Amino acid sequence: MKKIKKYSLDIKYINSSAKQIIENLKDESLGVYLFLQNHWREVVVTEDVLFQFVFRSFYRMDNAGLSEDLKKQFFIFMENNRMIEHPDIYTICLELYEIKNLKGQNSIQFSFVTKLANTINPLLPIYDSNIALMYGYNNITNKCYKEKIKNLTDFYQKMSCDYDFFIKNGDLETTLTVFDKKFPAFKDSISVNKKLDFIIWSAGKLHKLKRKSIQ
Repeated sequence: MKKIKKYSLDIKYINSSAKQIIENLKDESLGVYLFLQNHWREVVVTEDVLFQFVFRSFYRMDNAGLSEDLKKQFFIFMENNRMIEHPDIYTICLELYEIKNLKGQNSIQFSFVTKLANTINPLLPIYDSNIALMYGYNNITNKCYKEKIKNLTDFYQKMSCDYDFFIKNGDLETTLTVFDKKFPAFKDSISVNKKLDFIIWSAGKLHKLKRKSIQ
């Protein structure tokens, strides 16, 4: 039987590098995130061009080679899932896969879909390459797109459970304390789950920079 790899976060590294990780974050990013969280509740996403513009800019959607049809459908999914606490990420990814990108290719937009889900429910994590790096996670490359999306979705569920466990167990309390001291204006307005997103993302970004400097 094939052994299933267990992905885990290096908690010790994050806590020991807390100051550097938090210094890598900017007030502006936290402010824009809060703007999106607050603004989206008050608008019809599919009709509000300001929200769409800020969202696309903040998450760099316009640099990802997405077609206008794909981006349009993305915001339709966001609006249609407004009242759903846990959007069906797997199904949304399948639907978006059917829409060609600017290169005329089908593509898996898992990271953007988790950002859609996080906008709807800020207790849900965000997945991207920086966070995957901190977990040592690599998606299976020789599988069909449905299996790839399923693999990503399974890993995402693990992330979500991990975040809840870290919070309950106080595993990242050291780094969270540094976060709150650095950004007192956001101490109560950003959920602890989202703070973990920012922290793990920043740790992954720094790790990437270190690897580049060595090469």
